[in-house]
Amino acid sequence: SGNTIQVRFTHDLAIGNDLTIGDHCQLHPRSRNDNEVPNHTLSIGRNFTLGTSTNSNARYVSTLGDRGNRTVFYGEADGTITVSAISTTQHLEFYDLEINKSTHENTVTLASPGRAPTPFTSGPYNESPLEIMNSLVVKRGILDYDQYSINITGNTLLENHSTIGIPGKSGFLTLNSTSQPQSVIAPFGTQPFFGNLIIDNNFGEVTLTGGADITVNNLGMRRGIFHIGSHALFIEGDILNIDAPGHPNFASNKMIRTEGKHSDGGLQRRIDGEEPFLFPLGIHTSSGDGNRYTPATIELAGMTEEGYVRVNNVDKELATLSEGGPGTEALQYYWRVRHEGFNQQEMPFAEKSFSFYNLPA
Repeated sequence: SGNTIQVRFTHDLAIGNDLTIGDHCQLHPRSRNDNEVPNHTLSIGRNFTLGTSTNSNARYVSTLGDRGNRTVFYGEADGTITVSAISTTQHLEFYDLEINKSTHENTVTLASPGRAPTPFTSGPYNESPLEIMNSLVVKRGILDYDQYSINITGNTLLENHSTIGIPGKSGFLTLNSTSQPQSVIAPFGTQPFFGNLIIDNNFGEVTLTGGADITVNNLGMRRGIFHIGSHALFIEGDILNIDAPGHPNFASNKMIRTEGKHSDGGLQRRIDGEEPFLFPLGIHTSSGDGNRYTPATIELAGMTEEGYVRVNNVDKELATLSEGGPGTEALQYYWRVRHEGFNQQEMPFAEKSFSFYNLPA
């Protein structure tokens, strides 16, 4: 039948194993009034399947305007979120999504059989089988996007040694908003990990907050600033510049921004080859004249073992500079460079270049 069947629940609902929303069906986590905000929590112990055919019109109505309900994946069983429709205009929409499994190893995997993959290196970056309209909370367990993308238009919250994405998988998580800044919250004592993460905030920036540093396997920068502040950002793989209208290259509107202090954690990259490694860093100037893009490039020669290089940019004159003669001026800025993990008996040679854009008037 082509008729649509609506199913509603008027209280919080917990399903121990699997939930399937069939074709021509809609699930509403609210009472009988369509103007009521979906506000009842849906908890699922294992699998959630939206639709049963590749042209399914099944819906999970979790949002109304800028408000919605919470969906939780819990329990000790691994689970799969399956979106059966293969059209790029069809997707599963969560308002608040929480992963809170019994162990840190329990996995919730995204699947959309028959849908074309969305690889990290080529996109498309605006088509996703799963969209999260407000927040993603990973308290315990692994959220695995596999070969697909997850698009988040609201905040991202990572808690408690949480993991989004698995190294070697080609999909990605995108922080994408045109109407508000976004935040990644890494609470103190946790070790948040992202597989492939893309910053695509056309409103302006994504901010890292909380007491912990984060690790990202591959970071893509498409639009906006990733403000890491005083935190450390550890990159195990690549930093990819993704072309976007108005944001073709790294610049003062597309960069990784620190507080510009000597004590900042900075940007650390794993160096596993002798090609140039870019550190696309910048600051918001202490003089108040806006964002400044100040990248560093590190190239090593004579490597016998891989290691790590960390750079942070400092918005003041280097205190150990000797005074110059009359008429000389020092740059009110410097880069702090550290390394670890290389063969101490056969240290590689380093070539470094530092650039300073948007010079003060």
